[in-house]
Formats: sequence, C-alpha cells, structure tokens
Amino acid sequence: MWRYLIALGALTAANGCGQPDCRAVCEHTLPCHVTFAPADDPQLRLVESGERTAQVSCEKGCRESLAVDESSAQCLLAIEVADADRCRAQMLGCLGTTQDAN
Repeated sequence: MWRYLIALGALTAANGCGQPDCRAVCEHTLPCHVTFAPADDPQLRLVESGERTAQVSCEKGCRESLAVDESSAQCLLAIEVADADRCRAQMLGCLGTTQDAN
C-alpha cells in the first residue's frame, strides 16, 4: 500500500469547537502519502475495495485521532506539497513522530 497510516494515540469521538478542518487537512496530506486510519478500517481495506474513498477514510480517521488538533492541523497545512517524500517527513514531524504507524 502506498499510503502511510497515522494511528497515533487513543481515539476520540469529540466534536465541537476547536475541531480541525479534516477535509482540508486530508486534501493536503494525501498528496504526501499521509492518511489517518479510521478505527473501523485501520488497514484501509474499504479504500482498497472501493467501498470508501481515500478522502472519506482520511477525514474519518482525522476526526477520530487525538494527534490532529488545531495546532497540528495548522502545521500540516503550512507544508508545501511539492515533493511527496519531503512533505511526508515534515508532516510526520507536525504529528510528533518520525515513523509511520502500521
């Protein structure tokens, strides 16, 4: 699989004020091969089978992840998306890790 899964920390179903714009975050992270694995599909099998798009899956995982808050979302969105390997490493840094979660 070409995407790097981010499954950092515990999951939460919190909504409300301060919730990052996961649509914008995922539109920005997917070209860098970074996505957020949702709890109901941690290996992205629904994406592979075509039952769910990569964007929808990423948004769901983003909303569930404690790693994505306003600060990390701003950091992610500030990264230039010209080189996938470089932006991927920078994005992992925004999320407080240097490794992919599998």
